[in-house]
Amino acid sequence: MKITVNDKLGDISHSAIILFDKEQGVASDPVLSGYLGDKDKAFIEGLDEFKMILRSAKNPEKLRKLGAEFRKRLDREVKRISIVGSNDDCFHFLEGFILASYQFLKYFKDEEKRAFQLEEIYVPSTFTTDQILELESTRKAVWWARDMVNEPVSFLNAEQFASEIVGLQNDSSLEIKVLEKGQIESLKMGGLLAVNQGSIDPPTFTI
Repeated sequence: MKITVNDKLGDISHSAIILFDKEQGVASDPVLSGYLGDKDKAFIEGLDEFKMILRSAKNPEKLRKLGAEFRKRLDREVKRISIVGSNDDCFHFLEGFILASYQFLKYFKDEEKRAFQLEEIYVPSTFTTDQILELESTRKAVWWARDMVNEPVSFLNAEQFASEIVGLQNDSSLEIKVLEKGQIESLKMGGLLAVNQGSIDPPTFTI
């Protein structure tokens, strides 16, 4: 899933369009506003089109929830979407959308059939590099943590967990050191060793 700046957002058939309210100093598009009426959100659905139109909200959490709802209603085979609106609104909306896009399908035989196929998210040209990096970093961190929670203990023992953490060095400036059983014993970490007596796997301690 890649976030890309694109000025031709209107050409994308699967979109979320966040409209400004007049009280914010910018009038909403009259045609799109007609779909909303007095509601906060509306959907336009066709054979090859799905659009979510919503009002700009001052509440970031509300926008995150709307982003999650957009992911829930979006067909899993859609490969490209566009988000239109102010930078802040788009950012919070995408936070919810991206976090709701998480899937743990490693142990499903039909993993490919279940997986979301989204490849690119187009954002307005005013979107900053820092905003894109923050969204991508959030996605990687949260998805990794969720993977660790979802892995069964038969796979994710102490040694494997340490290995997974060491793997984080590839995409960061982290300096990671893993202490194995001999080092743990020499440091007299009795509490850890006592807990590990209930396991057939050796202990590790990751710094």
